[in-house]
Amino acid sequence: MKEIVLPDTSLCAIVKDELMNPAGGIRDFIETTAPFVERAIILDTGSTDGTFEELEDLRRKHSNLEVVEGSWYNDFGMARNQALEHVETSNVLVLDADERIRKEDFKKLISLLKEKPLGENGLIGYDFGCLNIYYDNVVEVEEDLHNPRLFKKHPMITYFDAVGERLRIGKYLVIKLDGATIDSETNILHFKNDIGLKNAKRDYYTWIDENKIFDPITELIRFIKKEKKIQKPSISKELKAFNPSRELYR
Repeated sequence: MKEIVLPDTSLCAIVKDELMNPAGGIRDFIETTAPFVERAIILDTGSTDGTFEELEDLRRKHSNLEVVEGSWYNDFGMARNQALEHVETSNVLVLDADERIRKEDFKKLISLLKEKPLGENGLIGYDFGCLNIYYDNVVEVEEDLHNPRLFKKHPMITYFDAVGERLRIGKYLVIKLDGATIDSETNILHFKNDIGLKNAKRDYYTWIDENKIFDPITELIRFIKKEKKIQKPSISKELKAFNPSRELYR
């Protein structure tokens, strides 16, 4: 019986050639993440280093793991939307294969979901701040990595940015909360408190549906016409190498 599981939540990740990476590789990613979610959906966009085969082997061990063969259309946002199509739970947790959430932080997220459930009072997601850890143990906090990371599954919540992997979340409106600040450009409500991951900022996004529906495909076509088509970069072996400094933050 699993004692620490994010309720009604699916891990949703897109991967390519992650057999080894700075955090220890795809096997470590699954072993440290899949046990803490109800379902784990991993979409492989064309690995050639054995990542897909490793995932298939892991699937035999983790009954909640679903491995999907995806397609790459020069668009990270579209790939994430492919993965979202396989989500059947109410909530989605988005991570990359070189990112980790510690066991104690999963416990905090479970408490957070109980205290401020997604879907209540217009709450649709939580921002995560991420620690970037370098070989010389220099640490930087990154607060703008395709947030929110944990959010309510909804047809209106889709990725639309080919590079930045930004979510379009229906029609943004705000709900007033004490201590909240409002982004003047997006009308996203940022509500900060001290519950969350260690050394990481937590914001709350809220929304109200006024039946003003976005067509994500139309938005994507507009983006592609406006911007140069994105080619998936080739990843050097140096960037995929294991980073021992990260073990200090397990």
